[in-house]
Amino acid sequence: MELIRKLDFKIKPYKMDDNNQWVKVFTSPSEVLIALLKGKMHEAQIPAVELSKKDTVYNVLGEINLMVPQDHLQDALDVVEVFKDEGEFI
Repeated sequence: MELIRKLDFKIKPYKMDDNNQWVKVFTSPSEVLIALLKGKMHEAQIPAVELSKKDTVYNVLGEINLMVPQDHLQDALDVVEVFKDEGEFI
């Protein structure tokens, strides 16, 4: 229990409002690839969330969408292009 208290930290989620539409910038069946790209988005100060469309019973079926707010779309697409050019794209 003490260890849990030491590791406790606050995560501030990006708030969605009625004016903020989320758009898909990348899709992959790989959780690792999505996590890497999401990290790149956060490094660039772009809010990003994962939207899993994977089957809950057979976790190998389906894909995960990486979503960003509409107003960050162009910056996010630039990050995806750099990600592909760096060879981290599988």
